Amino acid sequence: IDGSPDKRKAQEYRARGYQPLTPDKAKELGLEVEDSAWEVDGDNINLNEYVMFWAPREVAARDNKKLADINSRQQEESEEKMKDAVERFNVKAGLSKGGGSTAIFELED
Repeated sequence: IDGSPDKRKAQEYRARGYQPLTPDKAKELGLEVEDSAWEVDGDNINLNEYVMFWAPREVAARDNKKLADINSRQQEESEEKMKDAVERFNVKAGLSKGGGSTAIFELED
């Protein structure tokens, strides 16, 4: 793999339910293609070497949930690692277990 554009990503997105953005679909979605950086190439709309895709509502919802779940798991893992690091510091500093520094996490909406 030399980094040059190929069709693997496009195939991956098609397999996940995404569809190439056509000029007709762009118009239906209210997207302005004229006087933009997008280029119409037959039935596809491109931005530089990238083919633009769109996702039906259920596909977008599924992928959004998947990303939210991944982010939540990563947040929980990061918090646990930070709490463990703080506890190791406390022990190394000669403080009793649960004493000394603490890690508090607050997420803002």
